[in-house]
Formats: sequence, structure tokens, C-alpha cells
Amino acid sequence: MVKIKDLLHYTTGPVMSAFLGLLITPLLAWTFAMEDVGRVSIYHLICNLVVMVFTLGLDQYYMREYYKAEKVSLMITCIMPGIISLGIFSYLFYAHRVSILQYLFEISNDATAIIIISSFIVTLINRYLSLNLRMEGKALKFSFSQIIPKLVISLALISILYLEDVMFDGLLYVYLLSNIVLLVYLLIENFKIYNFLNLFEKNKFNFKDLKDGFSFGLPLILSGLAFWGLTSIDKLMIKDLSSLNELALYSVAVSFASAVVIIRSVFSTIWAPAIYKNEDHPDIEKNIRSVVSLMGVVIFYLFCIVGIFSPLVAIILPDNYELVSSIIICCVGYPLFYTMSEATSMGINVKKKTYYSMLVSILTLGVNFVLNYLLIPFLGSGGAAVATLISFYIYYVFRCEISSRIWISFPRFRQYFEFLIVILLCTLQVVFHDFPPLSKALIWFTVLVFYTFFYRSYLYLQYSKLTKLLNKRVKV
Repeated sequence: MVKIKDLLHYTTGPVMSAFLGLLITPLLAWTFAMEDVGRVSIYHLICNLVVMVFTLGLDQYYMREYYKAEKVSLMITCIMPGIISLGIFSYLFYAHRVSILQYLFEISNDATAIIIISSFIVTLINRYLSLNLRMEGKALKFSFSQIIPKLVISLALISILYLEDVMFDGLLYVYLLSNIVLLVYLLIENFKIYNFLNLFEKNKFNFKDLKDGFSFGLPLILSGLAFWGLTSIDKLMIKDLSSLNELALYSVAVSFASAVVIIRSVFSTIWAPAIYKNEDHPDIEKNIRSVVSLMGVVIFYLFCIVGIFSPLVAIILPDNYELVSSIIICCVGYPLFYTMSEATSMGINVKKKTYYSMLVSILTLGVNFVLNYLLIPFLGSGGAAVATLISFYIYYVFRCEISSRIWISFPRFRQYFEFLIVILLCTLQVVFHDFPPLSKALIWFTVLVFYTFFYRSYLYLQYSKLTKLLNKRVKV
């Protein structure tokens, strides 16, 4: 069971990271050329992909067996295959650096290749070291580990804000520095927990754990790759079908939109453990229906609120990023619809039918590819935003339908229709991006007012429940 204190500590990281992300985004936009901002987006994509692949699924096995095995031995067993295979990959990457870098970044030099390879290795090690803090229940320290990289990046960007001719390599040095600082912090904290001085003593590497780890973890890579593609293919296709400038616009919009990931992080921390603990409770169906209904209202409100305040984004960005204010509303679709799918699809995990999630990810990836291919040539970054919005709506609907058919069924078709209205409004905002900002904000405000009026009885009921709960808590 998650304690309130630990929950607050775990949410500190996402909240502060989101805040620093909102600071970093305009700093990047004002300091670097649009092409370099687009290149940074590609850099993050390949780092995430490489680390996901070269964990070989063993990080998931590491978490599963953490409390059962000798921890240092388990970590060595799980991390060494990834380090070795990543070393081989890094050699091949460097050997073909000219063609690879030219394709990815439209530039090529030795310094860029070395920085990127170093980032791969450091990030992979950081993955396991941060897991140790999470599994040991070091909630506040784990949260701090999420904050450190963005804090370093923020300070570095502020320090070079007024420097001239800072190129892409300089920006990569900043990101590498942030990962190295994180590595130092994690090593210090891990040394407090474990004795790493005898890392390579005899019999530390466990081949049985390695065999079991591959059996458990490798199938998860396919699902992970499908979801990575679902969240990343839009950026790659913008680069190929449009330009780095359009990718910069899209990346900045996604960065601002990622602030709502806080909602997903907090909800996921609470929701899954609560379901697993109470799946046999007699009131589980009623409670799930209540939560799903409430989450639908909350997410609709969040769409409207982002739509109302989206014109303000243009104030803090350079003029060439004006389009960001029109596409940001679409970009919040990924974290919000994903959160909605987490609320409605727990039956897939409860019934241990996880292959359904993999199939949905692969299917949605195909839909996302087709939509991006059709829309990006006409709408640029806006086309990618619309494509991802629709794709994650489909992702949410499919997972919801599967879960409701194999476990608990709940009313959902009204939510489907309400979110379709949201998708229509978001798409129109992208297509008619020259529409006056104040008018766009007014439209979203009007939708919010009508929605509030329609759900007034339900909202009043929730307000009454919350008031009673708070009054009960303050009584001596």
C-alpha cells in the first residue's frame, strides 16, 4: 500500500520536472536555431530507443526479482549483457557515423558521435541505479534523481543564453553533462545502500538468473518497441516528410504539453496498486465505474483549460514559434488519452491478458503511421499532432473495449462521443491556426461552460463528497 507521505515524495519528481521542462523549452527556443531544437528531439528519441532495446527487458526482470535475489549479483547479471551488446552497437555506430548522423541530424562530425555514444552508456547505467532507489523505497531521493538532469540543463542554458554561435554540439554537451551529474549522484546514493567494492568477486554472475531474465524480459521488448514507435514515429516522419524547423515547432509543443504528464504519473501510482489489492472487493465494480466517470470529466476539463490558455504560449516564445499555440491542444491528447486508457483497461492486467495491450499498440502504431503519412505533407507539424491525437484516442477506445468485455463493463459510449467533440475542435484549431487567439480561447471557454451546465448535478455530488471528507479529516 502506498503511504500518503511516499506518494507526495514520488510526485515531487514529476511535478518539479514538469516545471523545469516549462523553463527549458523557451530557453531552447530563444537560444538555439530551430534546426538545432529539432535535432535535440531526434537525440532524445534515439537515446530512449537504444536504452529500451539494450536493457534487453532485463530491467523488468530485475524489478520482479529484486526482493528475492542477492541484489548486487542480480544487478551485475542484468546489466552486463546490455553493456556488452551496447558496446558492440556503439562500435558499429561510430564506424558508420557519417551516414547515420547525416540521416538523423543532417550533420556529421566525430564529436557528435562520441557525445551520443557516451550518452547511451551513461543513460543505461543510470536506469539501473535509479531503479535501486525506487525499489528501496527512497521516494524523495528517487524524485530528486528525476529533477537533477533538468536542473543542470536549466542552469547551463541560462548561463549560455547570451552567448553567440552556440552550435548543436554545445547543446549535446549540456545534455551529456546533465546525465553525468545524475550518474555521480546515483553512485553516491547507491554506495550508501550496497557494497559495490566487491562487484566482480567470484560467482557474482548468475547464469540461471540470466536465462530466466531473458525468458521474462525479451517478449516485453516487442511491446515496448511498438509503444516507442507510437510515441516517436511522428517526429521521425516530420523530419523525413517536412523539415527540422517543423520538427522544432512540434517538439516545443510536445514539451509544453508534457506538463499534464503529472496527472498520469500521480494516477498510475495510486490506481494500479489499489486495483490489485481490492480486485475481489464486493464494491469493486461500483468503485471502478465511479472513478472512470470522474476521470472522464477531469480529462475533458483539462482539454478545455489547455485550449483556453494555449494562446499565452506565444507570448513566451520567439515569433517563429507562433504555430505552437495552435497545436499544443492536440499534443496533450497523448498523455490525457493514455491516462484515460489506464483508468479503463485494468481488466487486461487483472485477467493477465497482456498480449491484448501489445496487439493494440501494434495496431495503433499502424494507424499512426498512415495518418502521419497523409497529414504531415499538408499540415506539417500540425498534421503530426492531429495524427497522434486520433491514434491515442483509438488506443484508449480499444483497450477500454477489451477490458470491459473480459472483466468489468461500465458506461463508456457517452465518453467516446464527448472526446470525439474534443478531437474535432482540436483539429479545427490546427487547420484554422490563423483564427484570432482570443476567439479560439472563447470557443473552448464556451464548451467548458456548456459541459459544466450539463454535468452540474454530478459535479455538485462530487463536491459534496469531497466537502464531507475534508470536514471529517479536520475534526478532532
